[in-house]
Amino acid sequence: MFLQWLRFIEKYKVKVGESSYSDRHALNFLLEARPLTPEVNLAAFFQSLQTVPDLKRLGNSLERNLFQRWMTTVDSKPKDVARLLNIGQSVPKLSKSDLRYKILEAYTLQFAEKSGKETLEKVKELLVANDLNAALTAAVKLR
Repeated sequence: MFLQWLRFIEKYKVKVGESSYSDRHALNFLLEARPLTPEVNLAAFFQSLQTVPDLKRLGNSLERNLFQRWMTTVDSKPKDVARLLNIGQSVPKLSKSDLRYKILEAYTLQFAEKSGKETLEKVKELLVANDLNAALTAAVKLR
């Protein structure tokens, strides 16, 4: 039922325009409707939405809006998000197929993007080299 609601939102926006109900509105609705749901669970849900072809764009947008919220309201650094995901010191052992890896990677890239092209390129280089731990550090250090 929930996926149908998300599909309805997408169709509604196409028909009447994005400004009528933005993805940020949808995120705020979810946060208010489920106040006891940890936001990291929403991040996992948004990451999994990106595997559904007709909801990929929405999943990505909701995730980016949630990450933006984390960056502005609580000033979360990538290592803070690793702790939220219960990864802690296990970052080097995390498999790329692990949903937590994907969330942390996406957050780190968005965090680095805010810092500028040089930081983003360095973080991307470290991720290609399979060094997520160094990417987490570089995203903050090069700021």
